[in-house]
Amino acid sequence: SGININQWKWDFGDGTNLEYLQFEENIYHNYLNNGTFEVSLIIISSYSSIEVSDTIRKNVEVKERPIAGFVYDSVCSGSQTTFIDQSISFDDPVIIWNWDFGNGSTSSVKDPTYNYITPGRYDVQLIVESSNSCKDTILNQVLVYSLPQASFTNIVPCIDQATYFEDLTIVDSISITEWNWNFGDPSSSADTSTEQNPNYVYNRVGTYEISLSVTDSVGCMD
Repeated sequence: SGININQWKWDFGDGTNLEYLQFEENIYHNYLNNGTFEVSLIIISSYSSIEVSDTIRKNVEVKERPIAGFVYDSVCSGSQTTFIDQSISFDDPVIIWNWDFGNGSTSSVKDPTYNYITPGRYDVQLIVESSNSCKDTILNQVLVYSLPQASFTNIVPCIDQATYFEDLTIVDSISITEWNWNFGDPSSSADTSTEQNPNYVYNRVGTYEISLSVTDSVGCMD
């Protein structure tokens, strides 16, 4: 009769042991800590009625994986959002960055910028990989603010009477904090206002181009 291996006993060096009664070509083990571990494999076989065994030992070095991290600036829609990688690597440097901006767009740049056209909340994912192929993933929610929509109305006046302007700006749950009016009067150097609902007196008959610029509490402008 021949030799039959009927047991495979693994000791992964971290207190974990596995025993197999049939051959497994590839064995996987997840180490929770980095370091050097002595891994042993004992095979037990039977020859006739005699049980024999053999042992092999090898050191396995487990690297510490990087810790993925990034910061970003919350911006208004249509403006560039800048992402800054703040990943930490302990053993080997990070060499690969895979970004998913939460809307199907991606980047492999370390510190990318991205222009969100549509306001909303986006789940941005960063996967980093070190030179020893260790990976880590982080997911952060990025907020992109909507732009205010500047609008106003006014009462058509007579000359030398006050024209009253009413702010009708549309905002999405954000308050307006700045109003900058230009009343388009070339005869005056004081044809501006920062009031929400100002008035202005025109001293000449004519058609004037009036502009209103508004800024909300998070810095978005229109």
